[in-house]
Amino acid sequence: MTTQELEQRIAFRIEEAARVIGASRSKMYELVASGEIPSFRVGRAVRVSKKAPEEWIAHQESHTAAEAKRKRRARNTRRFLKGRPP
Repeated sequence: MTTQELEQRIAFRIEEAARVIGASRSKMYELVASGEIPSFRVGRAVRVSKKAPEEWIAHQESHTAAEAKRKRRARNTRRFLKGRPP
């Protein structure tokens, strides 16, 4: 399936959603099973809405930025307590 065809879809198969976020098929199944990426069933097939991978990526980016900020603050606090400049 071409990139243009994928962009027109409103729901992806697991393999397609994995390709969107650059993950393996098994990692996508893991994310769906854990509930990190919401999914739904069409009969026996598992589908992921088009916006779910995009929202997951946005969440990961904001979480990563917040974690980096928290680590920087902790490092600066440790330096301050040891009498070093941040």
